[in-house]
Amino acid sequence: MRRNWIWGAFLGLVLLLGTGVGYAVPIPQAPLYFTTIDFPAAGVLMTHAFGINSAGDIVGSYVDSAGVEHGYLLSGGKFTQIDYPRALATRASGINANGDIVGYYIAPPGASGENMKGFLLSGGRFTTILFPHHPAAYLSRITDEGYIYGCYHDGDASASMHGFVRNPDGTFVGLAVRDSMDNGANSYGSTIVGLYTDLGTNKEHGFIDTNGSFVALDVPQSVWTNAWDINPDGTAVVGTFLAANGSLHGFLYANGTFTGIDDPDAGGFTQAYGINSSGTIVGFYRGKDGKHHGFLAQPN
Repeated sequence: MRRNWIWGAFLGLVLLLGTGVGYAVPIPQAPLYFTTIDFPAAGVLMTHAFGINSAGDIVGSYVDSAGVEHGYLLSGGKFTQIDYPRALATRASGINANGDIVGYYIAPPGASGENMKGFLLSGGRFTTILFPHHPAAYLSRITDEGYIYGCYHDGDASASMHGFVRNPDGTFVGLAVRDSMDNGANSYGSTIVGLYTDLGTNKEHGFIDTNGSFVALDVPQSVWTNAWDINPDGTAVVGTFLAANGSLHGFLYANGTFTGIDDPDAGGFTQAYGINSSGTIVGFYRGKDGKHHGFLAQPN
């Protein structure tokens, strides 16, 4: 896999998809059946779902009554808590067909550089994953072939953020664009999706990179768009956008068309994060109780 980018050439390739007017009403809705996901423990403040594999296993995180974030795996109707040893917080964000899980953890004070570290959980064993010579990383996704996608940081939240892929042989390839994240890919990584910020306008865009052909992915007239995952055959992208009226919505982009993803119990706040080979989507929404709840959305 080769990724060679020059910032000026990158800007020349930007393509805004679609036209339209401001959002008084969200884009047409995708036909989906929604199920709520809540981690089953007393006092849970919020539950998020971030990734799903071909078997329907789901990973995400929940926040307990003390405000601490923990990862979880939901498989066969059973929840399993995931905590990186001695970490202050853990989030699980991606899972592949082999059951390998990626995410991040917050290291205790005293760790070098920024305390956010990527991890791989495979065969019951945790491994810290960091881009060489950079102290912090967020891992979003792992494919069935073992490619890992995410971003690295240098002691700040976004100014030094760059997307990257870790190949199955352990080598890394970085994205030269500042303030970017690689969030998911199809099989073998020929198409990668993610997000970046245009430093000239300070606007966030999603992107699709197909064999080095890099284009922006923007829900028409959105304030910002983030692309978070793509299915294994590369035909459907999910993510989140902010509408002009201030509401947050998930989206599905397939066959050149955007459709909305909105949990029926949400009041203008839904975010879509993961999609698997059967088109099942996961994410989270803010309910009428004011709390965040995970969701599973299946095609009707």
